[in-house]
Amino acid sequence: QSERGRRLSQLVSRAASAGAAQVTVDVRRGAGERRIRLAIERLDGATWWLVAGSLFFAGALCVAAGLVALWVSPRARLARTFAVVASAAALFTFTFFDYHTSYRLVPLFLVSFAMLPGALCMLALRLPDDAPVLRRFPWLERATTVAGIAVAAYFALPFMLDRPIPRLHELWSGVLGASFLFFVLAFLVRYLLAQGHRRDILRALMVSIAPPFAAVGLVLAAEPLVGRFSHADVLVYPTVALAPLGVAFAFVRYDLWGSRVLRSEEHTSELRPT
Repeated sequence: QSERGRRLSQLVSRAASAGAAQVTVDVRRGAGERRIRLAIERLDGATWWLVAGSLFFAGALCVAAGLVALWVSPRARLARTFAVVASAAALFTFTFFDYHTSYRLVPLFLVSFAMLPGALCMLALRLPDDAPVLRRFPWLERATTVAGIAVAAYFALPFMLDRPIPRLHELWSGVLGASFLFFVLAFLVRYLLAQGHRRDILRALMVSIAPPFAAVGLVLAAEPLVGRFSHADVLVYPTVALAPLGVAFAFVRYDLWGSRVLRSEEHTSELRPT
């Protein structure tokens, strides 16, 4: 958020605390300037639960799915990668509403915002087993994590120092959207190339992952080009809650975490990476 945006938010917050029904602001675009009045309306209970409550619920599901992954198989690479994605997604959804309202948790939101794209791409290359590129370049996940941490610091430090957030922040929604679309495309390609038991595993994940991730990806990828439209992104994010549920079910059903505790006799065939 820019310094001007923060000043506007503070102005609106003070006016709302004073019981004002509107605020007057001067908007400058190019050489032109005009004065507009912005109405102040408080969220009713139903709207709060629809927007904020659904995000908190989605975050809680992500936390639960990540904990299950680590509990079942803490040493499996897929379980650890999934736990990282679940943690970043949970932090993102928990702080998303605050990022648009009180701004108390903005640094945490910026960290999750920066880390999520790389984590999603790594998970796409690990489902249901490591893609050839990960076997050829085993350092790729560590490099992605380091890059995410660097971007997180690049976003969060200026905000904490009360300076304008870099221009890259405005474009990062497109990067995040592209990572969701990459996940969906990589998932579909691996599904089409898979055979037998591997295809059964990916089919179990298809309904829960592909539709919500594609919807989020399209909304975010279009934002840098057409601007933020309505509140479609706020309403789309809770649909991601379907993903951790579907992934957790499929992981337990087919023992993708490699615990060998939950695998039935009919699913002991070796998986061949694609």
